[in-house]
Amino acid sequence: MAVASAALTCALVVATCVQGPTSDAHAQAPTTRLTVGGGRARSGVHPLRAAFTPDPFSTATRPGGAIHVADLRLGAGCRGYVAAEPDAIVRFSGSAPLLRFFVRAATDVTLVIADPSGRFLCNDDAIPGRTTNAMVDVFAPRPGQYDVWIGAHAPSTQVDATLFVTGSRDQRP
Repeated sequence: MAVASAALTCALVVATCVQGPTSDAHAQAPTTRLTVGGGRARSGVHPLRAAFTPDPFSTATRPGGAIHVADLRLGAGCRGYVAAEPDAIVRFSGSAPLLRFFVRAATDVTLVIADPSGRFLCNDDAIPGRTTNAMVDVFAPRPGQYDVWIGAHAPSTQVDATLFVTGSRDQRP
């Protein structure tokens, strides 16, 4: 079978099930999911090429949701409450030594990123005791899609936040 050159989009769903008491033997447990690898985000899809300008790139968002990230067991530092759909998608191309994601918000926020290989990178406080804004560094970033969630510390709470993406070590929350 010949295959023409085409883009392939995949969706990975991270799921966790919670079972509670039920009176119906056929009742299903609720499922919590993050949509990874999709084509939609709450504050848009942003293509960035290495050495992009302006640097830092920024986008305003209203993150938060009902999904408790810690329940998903994605890895160390993965916490907060988010929506299933990412707050932003960054489609990175080219080659760079660093891709830094950080958030500025008036309240404490978390950051969860799914990189192009499906690995989760998370942070709560960039500098514990000094800032409650989150930051994740990706060294030698792979080209591809980075799904970004910004989490609130209480369920179904929305906060005003700005996501920044930079190639500079000098930029921080």
